[in-house]
Amino acid sequence: MKNKIYVVYGETYYGGYGSYVGLFGVFSSKDLAEKAKIKMVKELFEKNKNDDESCVTSIDDIEVYIEEIEEDKMLDIHLGGYAE
Repeated sequence: MKNKIYVVYGETYYGGYGSYVGLFGVFSSKDLAEKAKIKMVKELFEKNKNDDESCVTSIDDIEVYIEEIEEDKMLDIHLGGYAE
């Protein structure tokens, strides 16, 4: 049985049109990944909540995700982003 890793990533741009997806960490346990996700959601909310150009009005507007992946496995996963 292969080990699993947990990738924490999410949107970092809340200023209107566009999207910047950031990688926040790769963890060996889901518990550590959940803690990192909570930390990043709080940080991104604090950073954007008072920005006049930000679309963030609630902590629920922050988009951070955890992807569970088997180690040593090739993948083709779209993490996000935006292009015109």
